Amino acid sequence: MRLGSLCLALLLALIGASQAWAQPDDNSLTGPLARFDTNHDGSVSLAEMDAVLRADFGSLDHNHDGALNGSEMAEENDRRSQADPSATLLFDWKGSGFIDFDEFAAPMHTLFAQLDRNKDGVLSQREADSAPADGGGAAAPSQGKGRGGHRRH
Repeated sequence: MRLGSLCLALLLALIGASQAWAQPDDNSLTGPLARFDTNHDGSVSLAEMDAVLRADFGSLDHNHDGALNGSEMAEENDRRSQADPSATLLFDWKGSGFIDFDEFAAPMHTLFAQLDRNKDGVLSQREADSAPADGGGAAAPSQGKGRGGHRRH
């Protein structure tokens, strides 16, 4: 009887090991919001999203003054329009003459709030799956500079 129990235990261990090999231990989020899952835990917190958005904002703020001036805004809007004509463009809705981080991040914060159905401050894969295919229309800044083009006003 002991030999049979030992064989059964060994068989179960081998089955468990083979299932572990067959299923990768990859919890990373997939889809348009995946770039915000910086710790690859399969979800996105608002803090993770803000860290990525702050890096994006910093890459656009060429003079490093903490705000996007008219030319920085126009350059990014041109790039977004060329990448996706339906992309969300930057807009100075505060009327200050520049885009601050709050204005820059507002579309993604709005999308986060809409997708966070259980209001726990974290987007799960299930919640993220209901995101628009373009991640909310706010295209990620490119590494290089675009050539410019038609701007929407």
